[in-house]
Amino acid sequence: MKLNEYFRKVKFDNIYAVLAEKHNNIDYDSLKLAYNELLSLNSKSTSLDSIKIEKLIETFYSVVGVEKDEEYAIEYTNWEELVSLNVDNSANNFSDEEVAAFLLYELTWAGNSKAEVDEAIDEFNYFSQNIDYDDYSIVKTKDLKTLLFQSYFNGDITTKFAAELLNIEIVDFVEIYEKWEN
Repeated sequence: MKLNEYFRKVKFDNIYAVLAEKHNNIDYDSLKLAYNELLSLNSKSTSLDSIKIEKLIETFYSVVGVEKDEEYAIEYTNWEELVSLNVDNSANNFSDEEVAAFLLYELTWAGNSKAEVDEAIDEFNYFSQNIDYDDYSIVKTKDLKTLLFQSYFNGDITTKFAAELLNIEIVDFVEIYEKWEN
């Protein structure tokens, strides 16, 4: 079944019930907005062949895009590229409600709207195109921090995104940025 078919088949309240059981602090209204946005999207071409869902451990599942037997994270893929892809649920045989819930949670980063996810994708793409890589994609920490601060200063990325990339709190990022700027 295709991703958009899961969302047409499964009612939002059933999806929400699965997510509320597995995750704390799931925002009903944000997820419902994203669910409705997904229902209204037209598909766009993609290099991905399908989406695969599988259970890794008892409480953790994986949702990945598959292209020629290679797996890729789908969090930074535009939703329009995913809506018409087939979803492979054969490894665990999850219910339709579980599949729809796992897909919605993964695509929305736990409840963000399409606009918020698109903004993060744009920031990620900007960041990945401007990052300074050392031998075989090992990022130089100093260069990474410098790029993040410069990108933030230029308004290319948000404070939240920069802080997430550095794995620190936003207030810590602002404090570090102020020291770096001087």
